[in-house]
Amino acid sequence: ILVLGVVDQPMDVGGGVAMDIAAGAMPQISDCRLLGGSGASTWAGIPGSSGVLIEDASPSLQRCHIAGGDGTSTVDATPGSIGVDVHKSSDPVIEDCFVDGGSGEHDGTTGSALGSVAIWWETLPLETVGGIIQHTSLYGGTGTVFGKGGTGASALRFVDGNLMVTASTIDAGAPVRTTQVSHGEGIWIAGSNDSVVIIERSRIYGGALSGDNAMTRAVGLFGSGVYLLRNNLIYGGNKEFAWGSDSGARAMRIGGGAFDAYVVYNTIYAAAHASP
Repeated sequence: ILVLGVVDQPMDVGGGVAMDIAAGAMPQISDCRLLGGSGASTWAGIPGSSGVLIEDASPSLQRCHIAGGDGTSTVDATPGSIGVDVHKSSDPVIEDCFVDGGSGEHDGTTGSALGSVAIWWETLPLETVGGIIQHTSLYGGTGTVFGKGGTGASALRFVDGNLMVTASTIDAGAPVRTTQVSHGEGIWIAGSNDSVVIIERSRIYGGALSGDNAMTRAVGLFGSGVYLLRNNLIYGGNKEFAWGSDSGARAMRIGGGAFDAYVVYNTIYAAAHASP
């Protein structure tokens, strides 16, 4: 299947998806604009809007502009908008694309709110290499969180599976500041024992935001998977660091459960800085 053109699917009630790639499909998708439109989600795991939804499929996306739209969510840990939403036993190849998380909004009851996410990756670990992202720009978007606050925008949220990212730009985006905490995060990884993530020759940026009581972070490694970060430029973001508060730029955090994290030949810069 070769898809050329513009797809825009606004919806009034939850889960607005521009393109849904179903189980077993192996389409070749190139030179498209895929725009998530609008929607309002009230179900766990279903964002208000998304550009592409991939479930048990093996698509190839090349030279596409994908945006998550401006959906909303009230479910904790479920974003308002997602650019590319990857699930189950999927192993897509995303190459030479621009993926924007959109401008989703989240109004949750805990601090786990997520406004917009460029790529959400939650697949089953595979015996093969899994998915590949290369020569691609990920931009978390301009998400907003209300309620108890949380992460306004994130470029890559990895929950489980296998993934290789090479020669790409990963930028948390510019989350919109509200009266609540609204963090920016380039990469958040929390895989299981069987997960493998390799990120190399890429630029990773924690995002740009304004206001107090907010943090930008380029990389967060959690969970018990195997993680390799090699030959990357890693910048914490634009926030000045302040000890004893939730404000500041943090280039990388490695959680206590990350037993197999390997960080090799990287430039890691914590101080406030513009996007590399």
